[in-house]
Amino acid sequence: MNVISTASAVTASLLVAAVFVSTTPAAARKPVARYTANALNIASDIGPPATLIEIEVDRWSTSDEENQLAAPLATNRQSDAVALLTRLPRIGIIRALDLAGEPIYYARRTARPDKSEHVMLVASRPLRAFEASMKPNMSAFPFSVIELDVDASGKGTGKLELAATLSGAPERGITAVPDHIILPVRLTKVERKK
Repeated sequence: MNVISTASAVTASLLVAAVFVSTTPAAARKPVARYTANALNIASDIGPPATLIEIEVDRWSTSDEENQLAAPLATNRQSDAVALLTRLPRIGIIRALDLAGEPIYYARRTARPDKSEHVMLVASRPLRAFEASMKPNMSAFPFSVIELDVDASGKGTGKLELAATLSGAPERGITAVPDHIILPVRLTKVERKK
């Protein structure tokens, strides 16, 4: 099994997305949360050792949106879930190097009693032409998932799964299922800015 390493893939993905994704000007949006992090490239000979990323969440997903998305996931209908996800309004963005970035369609924040938080963000993963020939076929993993664990002081760690499926059921929530083929991007120096 080939393991594909990543942070250069993150940078490339965000560069490609920047060309195709139109965004609302920053001045027109008022994010409810903003995070920064270093995306670590574990194969630093391929690209830069770290890329600074910024995540802005304009609003959190509603319970109704979560239940709508969870319904097809309850029966593992990933293609139905990704179609539904991209029909939801864009509620955030992830970007690197001051580029337009990639839209986030699902954002959930779970506050803990100690004032720490777990944040899960989901984007549809654009299928790239080269993936059709990859073994295994990466089109079976239609989502990119960012998970952040931030302590009460606003600092933490996280990971970015470039290719994942989701599981879930209405009223029980949604979880990411990583592909285990592409290594997750480690996110370090995560900071909540707002």
